[in-house]
Amino acid sequence: TKSEPSVSGPSCATDIKLKKFRTLYIQVKGKEENGVFNFKGNISINALSKAKLAKQREAQLKQMGKLVGPVAHECNGVLSLCFLMRKKRDTSHFKYQLDVGTIGLNQTSVNYSKKTPSGNSSVYFIVPTLGSVAYSDFEQVRESLWDGSPGASKVIVWAVDKNGHEQQIVLRVQKKFNNKWIKMNDGVQRDYGQVKVSVHLDDNPDLVANSYTAEFMIIGVGWHDSDYRALIKAKLDITIYKDFIQNEIYPYQNNNHGILKLEKIGLNQISGNYSKKTPSKDSSVYFYIPTEQPNVVRSDFTRAKQSLWSGNTGVSKITVIATNSTGVKYQAVLDVQKKGPYGWLKMNDGVQRGFGQVRVSFDPESNPDLPTGAYTTDFTIIGAGWHDENYRVGIKSVVDFVKH
Repeated sequence: TKSEPSVSGPSCATDIKLKKFRTLYIQVKGKEENGVFNFKGNISINALSKAKLAKQREAQLKQMGKLVGPVAHECNGVLSLCFLMRKKRDTSHFKYQLDVGTIGLNQTSVNYSKKTPSGNSSVYFIVPTLGSVAYSDFEQVRESLWDGSPGASKVIVWAVDKNGHEQQIVLRVQKKFNNKWIKMNDGVQRDYGQVKVSVHLDDNPDLVANSYTAEFMIIGVGWHDSDYRALIKAKLDITIYKDFIQNEIYPYQNNNHGILKLEKIGLNQISGNYSKKTPSKDSSVYFYIPTEQPNVVRSDFTRAKQSLWSGNTGVSKITVIATNSTGVKYQAVLDVQKKGPYGWLKMNDGVQRGFGQVRVSFDPESNPDLPTGAYTTDFTIIGAGWHDENYRVGIKSVVDFVKH
């Protein structure tokens, strides 16, 4: 973790604000001989006694009216740690390079079983308690579970919100087995080695509305090929939304252990086909845009309502607050449409099974009084299942357009 100012040399670093945790990466020098890497070094951790820290905090409160963070002006209580000889692991028996991958929230990884030397060793997963990981159900390599029963492993991470503050979030880390999800450390049988990270509402009942990011490392371990290792970086982007989004989307997600995330699209970008993501895998999905959000002034369709089954080409309009490059706000009209079998339809057209894609576009002819310039705005579109009536998905549209 990068600190400012940098920590280097023999002097005391006096102005680093204390946080819940701090990871320092240090560079060491040494010499490798016959498979052994020798290095020596000292780390000095300078800390104030509790009594002196309390006095400084009291003085700051009196002087400034509020506490802005404890600052060390004196070094004592030095703790020295020495690194001596540490053996380098012999990697000559590995037939393949270490597999390194990345996954996002609710994304299923590749099947690492296929990457093992035997081509089908079971691969189970661990999450070490390092860096942002505050807790992990399974943090060490250990062949301890061969079960196959549905389940989930708990991992707690320190996530950072959009204001830079840290917040613990409970995650579920699971391994895929046939059509079910099991604990991450379950060996189960050959040919299985996929992992997924998800966030569930009932695990985080007190998490406030905000956007959070976090990263941590998952390690895949071969069960049959016991020397096999895979490194998977989990990069999470988690968002808790305001009340109207919760009311519109969460009823479905709560019943299905909902993921706290919105999809995103830009101007003229066609969304994914949400019909394929419904429980039946082919329910028609139509769209609406509530006006209970900051940038939406008017919308042709504001609530989930099975009111149109047409298939005829058409355009739905919304009026939004858009901001130009100098920060001035104007009302602008945008087009929102659903993709149909033979063209673009109104956004709330149920049309038929298998169709569920949405697009936002800008038509200058609908905005004759809008001054020329570059504009930006954002708002949330909600997709609703026609056949699977309880299905909901939120799509955040971040729109940049130019009026010539």
